[in-house]
Amino acid sequence: MRPLLAMKLLVTDIDGTLLDAQGRLPPANVEALQQWVDRGGVLALATGRNLTITRPIAQAIDRDLFLILQDGALLMPYPSGAVLAWHNLEQSIAQSACDILLNEGLSALAFAPLPNGQHFDVLPSGGNTLSPGLRACLRAKSGQFCRRNKAYRLLAASSKIVTIDSQGKTDAAYYRLKRHLPQARVIRTEARGLDAWFMEAGSPRASKMQGLQTLLQYLRLSFAEVIAVGDAENDVEILQLAGLGVAMANASERVKAVANLVIKSNSEDGLARFLKDEG
Repeated sequence: MRPLLAMKLLVTDIDGTLLDAQGRLPPANVEALQQWVDRGGVLALATGRNLTITRPIAQAIDRDLFLILQDGALLMPYPSGAVLAWHNLEQSIAQSACDILLNEGLSALAFAPLPNGQHFDVLPSGGNTLSPGLRACLRAKSGQFCRRNKAYRLLAASSKIVTIDSQGKTDAAYYRLKRHLPQARVIRTEARGLDAWFMEAGSPRASKMQGLQTLLQYLRLSFAEVIAVGDAENDVEILQLAGLGVAMANASERVKAVANLVIKSNSEDGLARFLKDEG
């Protein structure tokens, strides 16, 4: 394991990693990240969140950093806001993904192609109801929402199409998406705490790993100079490729298995303690 002093870039997930179990940003984590940047390190937040709900966290850290948003669909420096990379699903593919979900009785959340991530289209299923998981997802996001009926046609490309429902209800849709839309990157993971499954179809060029790779090219750094910290399935690739892959104690077993190191949980200021102890 390489010492932290040999590392140049710290990439951390947000939910389940930087934030505690109640979704709060611990002051200890803020201080640790500020010290990392003040010592000359580069910081990136890698998240499935959009800019609207990531911005308050970046503001609290109050340092120059990079944002890998919407699971790699958008890469930008903060606070300058210049877009370094932006990957959408083509309009026809996004529409097909929505059609498959709606035909399977699922609702769809279409993220509109805006870098500020402030507009979403909600397409309810035939019963015009949203699953509890998708309602929880909407409550967690701020922005403008358009509730559409089943006949609604997407007017533009989307960064990703999302649904959250029970495992049984998402099974058939998952395999249909994989079979009929090879142009899309389809992932499905358990939505911990919601008793549901999260599923999305996005650009094959949009992932945390692709976002990190683009950032490394921009910074002229290598994976060997990266510390990656995470807890969920969408963190696996970056933990595997990083010079030092770090899993939270609250991470899934698969994430822990690929990590070089397992640290304290997000309820124990694990990230801050790791940076302090190893730095």
